[in-house]
Amino acid sequence: AWADAVQSNEKVLEIGTGLGRTNYCIQYNKPLKIHSIDNDQLVIGIALYSNPYPEFQEYLWRESVKIFLGDALCITRILSMKGVKYDHIVHDGGPCPAKNPILYSYDFFSSLDKLLKPGGRISVFGGKNPKIIKKIYSILKELDYKAYTVSPPGIKVFIIRGVKQS
Repeated sequence: AWADAVQSNEKVLEIGTGLGRTNYCIQYNKPLKIHSIDNDQLVIGIALYSNPYPEFQEYLWRESVKIFLGDALCITRILSMKGVKYDHIVHDGGPCPAKNPILYSYDFFSSLDKLLKPGGRISVFGGKNPKIIKKIYSILKELDYKAYTVSPPGIKVFIIRGVKQS
């Protein structure tokens, strides 16, 4: 669901590096630049040095990837102050959005909005919970995004995609 949303030669911000699966999927056969944020140093250590998926590890070490270790809200605000802009943001804040309320808050989405170029796109993991999905839609609408939902084949979760209108 992530890979088809990202175009070649785009600059992408990924929220939630994890073991690098999303990074691998969106880079596969596409030249692009990725900045990835995760706050779990143990997970980043495993992803980079003893990843159970060697191809994910290999892609995380590419020159086109920069990993930021720390609080996503803080890092996105710093990137915004530096004037960094992205074509696409992939927001995969964990398998259970309800356990990461800050990453699904208006404040966080507002900070992501400042990082997107005009016409930029965002893809957000919404999970299965209708309340979370409705909240994401509401925030994106308030921030002037055209939002729609996709569901990866064979998985009963939802990805909310948004296109920045202004």
